[in-house]
Amino acid sequence: MTCLNVLPVMTETANKARLSDVFGRDWSGAVLVGDYFAALPCSIQDVGLAAVLPTTFYLFRFGRRRGRFAEVFGAGATVERLAERLAASTHCQRFDDAPTRAALGDLLLGFGLENRDRSERKDDPVQRALPIHYFASWLDLPPDSGDLRYVPEMLVALLADQSGPVIEPTPADLPTPFLGGARFRENLLLKPFLTGATTNGPAASLTADQFDETAAVTLPEWLTIRLAGLLEQAPKPMAGKSAPIVNQRPLAARAARIFRADLEAFMAAYGETMPRGVLLNFLEVALAVGMTTALTHTAAALLEWAEQGKLPAASEQRALPLFFDASNGRDQGLRNAARKVMDEAVKRMADVPAILMMLRLLDYEARQDAALRDQLPPDAPDAEARINFLGALRFERLPGAARLLAELERKALRVAEAWSDDSPTLARKLSAPMSIAPMSPA
Repeated sequence: MTCLNVLPVMTETANKARLSDVFGRDWSGAVLVGDYFAALPCSIQDVGLAAVLPTTFYLFRFGRRRGRFAEVFGAGATVERLAERLAASTHCQRFDDAPTRAALGDLLLGFGLENRDRSERKDDPVQRALPIHYFASWLDLPPDSGDLRYVPEMLVALLADQSGPVIEPTPADLPTPFLGGARFRENLLLKPFLTGATTNGPAASLTADQFDETAAVTLPEWLTIRLAGLLEQAPKPMAGKSAPIVNQRPLAARAARIFRADLEAFMAAYGETMPRGVLLNFLEVALAVGMTTALTHTAAALLEWAEQGKLPAASEQRALPLFFDASNGRDQGLRNAARKVMDEAVKRMADVPAILMMLRLLDYEARQDAALRDQLPPDAPDAEARINFLGALRFERLPGAARLLAELERKALRVAEAWSDDSPTLARKLSAPMSIAPMSPA
């Protein structure tokens, strides 16, 4: 057990505040988080995958976005308020009393919008827009794009498959199925959702995208288009340092390539021929399978790194084994085998947060060391070399590693001192001599 393994992931506000007091805001902002985007560029938390598509559409079109929905409809806008605004527009007629506006609200909530926890109350704040049409990308929901756990950004980086540090508009001469910027209309993922969408004027204009009133669309599409029309323009792209989409791909390079190829084949074959509702169901499943495969491949690679200090080569990457009972519990043998395999996978996955903490600590200290800082490989688009460098530091295979580990030991002793009264057991563990033994299997 090393002091790196013992340091806890502090989630309670009081503990974070205490650690921030000890080591400063810069340290706490880099270390006391739940993710390490160089390994997996999204948060390992629950997210509705259908809800990420409108933001993904916008990222391919303009890049990172700022809020406009709240500017027009007010903070905490409800379906009730949206139905009133829509009923008063020139495109809606005879929705001038409470029952008809309630019916309009039912249509919005039934087809294009979702409240938090899928509540059916019309006076609850709207949380998500569903990918009924491309113009759902104008409805910048959820209000904080971070609520989507950075999944849209990871999808765009994975699908765009560019080589630079940030995602750029696709050049005119680049043949690729998932295009961005002015060529967004050629993007296989967006094509099925572009019915009636036209572009008039400069591609960068927020008002260039318009709806062709002669186009035939379904009622759900029409509602989404009209609601977006009340905003009058797309949300403004972000400006400043956080504006570009970092071209950060997951460690699971092999799984990512397979997912991209599978999605390309599926969208090319069925994107514009399959009924929209069926397509969305299949697309959500495809995203779920792709994300799960990337996660389990990344977890397996990190578990090997924790033991060896080196990631497996891309050609040798394998996922944590999973086994699913297709009999829906009717076959006892399948049910027991699935439970056993899943229990083992969960046990092994439980080590991943500690490994991510280990990587954040090593990365931070390496960036603070004047000699090591210049040797750190880049962390994007692919972070394999950087993480292998950190593994070599952890196992003292590089000059300067002893100095870095000594600094971590000093920090561990400071934590032990700060928690000596509240957690004597933790203080004893952190005060023990440092070891570089690999993590024990779960």
